[in-house]
Amino acid sequence: MACFAAARRGRKPRPLLILDLSSLEKAGNFPELGRWLQVFHGTHGVHLVVLLLVYGSPHLPFGFTFWQGKGSPPPAKLGLRFLEQVPAWLYVYRPLVLPDSAFASAEFLKTMGLDAVVGMRKNRAWLPWGKLEHLEPWRQGRALWLQGLPFPMWAASFYLRHPNGRVEERFVVSTEPMKPHALVRWGRRRWKIEAF
Repeated sequence: MACFAAARRGRKPRPLLILDLSSLEKAGNFPELGRWLQVFHGTHGVHLVVLLLVYGSPHLPFGFTFWQGKGSPPPAKLGLRFLEQVPAWLYVYRPLVLPDSAFASAEFLKTMGLDAVVGMRKNRAWLPWGKLEHLEPWRQGRALWLQGLPFPMWAASFYLRHPNGRVEERFVVSTEPMKPHALVRWGRRRWKIEAF
């Protein structure tokens, strides 16, 4: 709470709740890791669900947990549990949730009850035209309906350059109306957790 009070003396940033599924790839046998060693989307290793609270300069790790594979709660459910533990007083500051595509399920988006800018896979269907990868530039920042959701979302795309030089198109959607440049700005902000 003290860091929030200090940060609010100047410009008043919006608190960010950054949710990420971080995969730590492992090759070989690690019997001591037991059930924590799983395969997720083709990556063999340890998979952590992490929640980072960002408010201006303070970056506070809120918590992390291991995804334990088939038969355990999916990452989206683990993310919802973290959001339920966020202190009620934080809601006064209108936090924005920035999850990656591992948390883009319809259940997560319908249940979380907060504004969010979410990373989405390019093959996510939207009605009635097709998939996000077919999103025309003129339609970015306009309301569209993703399959399985009872409310509209606003979408945009941007290009991300990886350290190896590879360039990849990424998609982000928002639960609140936003112009494309704002959507992209918030979408890029979620990468703070990778640096952290």
